[in-house]
Amino acid sequence: MKKILIGIGFLLLIGSLVTFGLTRTAHSDNGRELSPSAAQSAVSTSVPVSAHDHPEATNEETVYQTIQTLVTRWSGAFLQGSGWLHVVTHHVRDKDERSLLPNGQTIPPNYISETWYHLNEQGQAIEVIALMRSEDGGLVQISTFRDNVWRNLTVGEKWDGEPFVPQLDLGFSADAARAQIGESRLIQRTVVLKGRTAWQFAIRDEWSSFLQVRGYSQPAISAERRAYLDPQSGALLLLERVLVMADGRERIIEQVEPITIEYGVDPPAEVVAFLRQEVTK
Repeated sequence: MKKILIGIGFLLLIGSLVTFGLTRTAHSDNGRELSPSAAQSAVSTSVPVSAHDHPEATNEETVYQTIQTLVTRWSGAFLQGSGWLHVVTHHVRDKDERSLLPNGQTIPPNYISETWYHLNEQGQAIEVIALMRSEDGGLVQISTFRDNVWRNLTVGEKWDGEPFVPQLDLGFSADAARAQIGESRLIQRTVVLKGRTAWQFAIRDEWSSFLQVRGYSQPAISAERRAYLDPQSGALLLLERVLVMADGRERIIEQVEPITIEYGVDPPAEVVAFLRQEVTK
């Protein structure tokens, strides 16, 4: 069993199960060995970052290659062939409006995401169990993937899918690749994250006029998606989404922090049981 327990110092957002989530638009992440209550006590609601007196690296091709090298190094430690991969992340969101599931159920602003990926010999997920819990441990959503079909057991929906390689960087490197051919800027900064040096990579979008973002009362003028990586291991320490509002205020609208990533441990029987459940739609 290979296991990494990321303690009080490190948080993350697995922004997706490949681009999927607990619903077609929601993201999900995973983890294990921390109960939701333990995960809540292990993370803070805001991760302090200091970037003072550290220069930015703006050669975008160099920045992109650095991201790819680090993400490949980190992912290679876990995507090792057949077996179960378990990921748990803590999500902290700042929105002016509530988020709702299609059935009208409220999605809590902060939640714990736990995902179990069953990998084949090629490291592709052929079965997935994704759980979203409130910080007090209540189940909010349950989704599964088996036989090339996604099922949201909470809202009773299903749709076709196919095996995929889990993105332990929550899709950040794929976004960085798209930034290379678009108008987004790719930036690298050296920062201090909870007393530890980290590399912050940012994908920055700036707009010529204010943009009204759904869920926020004030329009925005720019946005960044930021990934904080360990310079040696490549581990994802934190993922952020940031809006710069019309009044110039920077607003961190989401932080995702990994709590646990482990490979080679089977899920509990009560979790595996979700794979056998069906939806009618």
